[in-house]
Amino acid sequence: MLTRETMEKQQTWFYVVALFVGAAIGLSNPAWGDILGYTVSPILAMLLYSMFVQIPFLQLKESWSNLRFMGALLVANFIVVPVVVWLLTLVFPQSPGVLIGVYLVLLTPCIDYVIVFTQSGRGNEKLMLAATPFYLLYK
Repeated sequence: MLTRETMEKQQTWFYVVALFVGAAIGLSNPAWGDILGYTVSPILAMLLYSMFVQIPFLQLKESWSNLRFMGALLVANFIVVPVVVWLLTLVFPQSPGVLIGVYLVLLTPCIDYVIVFTQSGRGNEKLMLAATPFYLLYK
């Protein structure tokens, strides 16, 4: 039976299968790309909605009052990660256009992946999910 827990535990494989199916469809019939391109925004909206309905809004105050967690989140996002990205741009200098792309990718957290990777690493995904509104403000 396909339960939410099963899908969450196996979601990496769902992504891999979806990538291969998408590549097969796109490479075998390029005209479908134009047609299926219109489905990207509604599907992304559906995925984001399904993630946001899981946010425990009633427990936000409790989660945000976890000062150790929120402090680590703030230090990581506003001090550690920017310094690491800055050091990487010194080691691997690029043109300004490439650097802007690198900054956008590395400095903007992708909320849904943060939760997925937290869960994959056996972290407290409920606490991270409760911090999602913080990430939305951060973006």
